[in-house]
Amino acid sequence: MNPRIYKKQAKRAVELLRSFGETPEFVPSTDESLVYDVLGWKGRQKMRRTDPACLQAWERIKGVPVHWYRCSYEYDEWDFETAIQYWVEWHYWGCVVPDDFNGDRDELPRITFKQRRARLTTKAIAPGWRWRGGRAVRK
Repeated sequence: MNPRIYKKQAKRAVELLRSFGETPEFVPSTDESLVYDVLGWKGRQKMRRTDPACLQAWERIKGVPVHWYRCSYEYDEWDFETAIQYWVEWHYWGCVVPDDFNGDRDELPRITFKQRRARLTTKAIAPGWRWRGGRAVRK
């Protein structure tokens, strides 16, 4: 996936979350490709051919909306997740998993490829909302 497209989908995920009433604070990432500094030129070339998600390269695109949260209170450690990661997790547990789920892994519904693609479309917006110039607004 092109980094420009990923950034657009991340901004769309923020609007989808806002339409469903989830309002965590998202700030633009200021991280400028820390992965590239470690890998060097040959590593960058190899990463283009391999799966960039395994190195979390998509999280390191400058300007992608990220949500910072505290992951350890004892040592005061912070971590972040992109808007797409937040939306996919929220959508799965809020819209796909049934309300009477008792914790048994065998009862979790399988997600098809078509359902995975439909998560980030404009049709996934909450009822009573519509798209207006790339932003979600109430009808």
